Amino acid sequence: MNSLGEGRRRVGMADVARRAGCSVATVSHVINGTRAVSEQTRQRVRSAIEELGYVRNAAARLLRTGTGDAVGILVLDISNPYFMKLARGAEDCLAEHGGTMILGSTDGQDSKEVSLISRLVSQSIKGLIVTPGPGTAKNLQLVSNEDFPVILMTDEWDEAGCSTVGLDDTVGGRLAVERLISRGCKRILMINGMQGMRHCETRWAGAQQAANGHDGVLVSALWNTAGRADTASLITAELHRTPEIDGIFCLNDMTALIALKVLRAEGRKVPDDVAVIGYDDLAFASELMTPLTTIRQPSYRMGWAAMEVLLRGVTQHVVFRPELIVRESA
Repeated sequence: MNSLGEGRRRVGMADVARRAGCSVATVSHVINGTRAVSEQTRQRVRSAIEELGYVRNAAARLLRTGTGDAVGILVLDISNPYFMKLARGAEDCLAEHGGTMILGSTDGQDSKEVSLISRLVSQSIKGLIVTPGPGTAKNLQLVSNEDFPVILMTDEWDEAGCSTVGLDDTVGGRLAVERLISRGCKRILMINGMQGMRHCETRWAGAQQAANGHDGVLVSALWNTAGRADTASLITAELHRTPEIDGIFCLNDMTALIALKVLRAEGRKVPDDVAVIGYDDLAFASELMTPLTTIRQPSYRMGWAAMEVLLRGVTQHVVFRPELIVRESA
């Protein structure tokens, strides 16, 4: 598995395209000679390359002169075990077909996603799998003229005709909060991620659905908290503001681990004082001092399925169903 690191910012094809006033695809065709481009446009691109000092990297040249079997996969965060397991599923599937995978992390940032997509296009990839961020639909316009499949890791059917492979996160959110309600929780907090992120929004929608019709149950969301360096302090502050919280639903297991540590520091017993549910069912979830109740999503199988859909080359929409895994924390 290869990795796309950022390091010091290099001039990319997107920079050349902006300077030349054309698309990234056109720049790629000029550089690679893969499609006819007007002489006027060709000159603008070459002038932009010279002015900006754009240099094709060695990896791109190697792939281009090799078998041309590379597939790009962009996830939100390589360091998150969930995304690593998803990527491993995709890699293992591709390896059976003799392919190579190039892996990058977008951190949900538009600028980083655009940069990585541009660099992957320049490497003549044969397909792209993307875990979408808030601006992915717009950013994929960079590959609208490219002749390779794009798979979005989401349950949403993409209007542009992309295949999708994802989890029914609305069901997942509903399962989590229904479990908390069944334990008698009345004041439930969802520790959520970024607003505008598909999986954050759909899990929250499911949580709200579960609370509907239950008198006396209040569900609230703490947005833009999961995945931050200061997640623990934000959770602590919310517990101080709303001490009656008796149930916590976390966007993922990594956030649940932080919540458990905060609750221990605050002297609140789990699950007697506050019940906690995670999401993912990562390997450590069953090994904690208080084993974590969580929502299981089959990340390895989802990654494998996404690569299968890509290699098949036919538009498909695959939706996996989440599963509630009951342990001691809720």
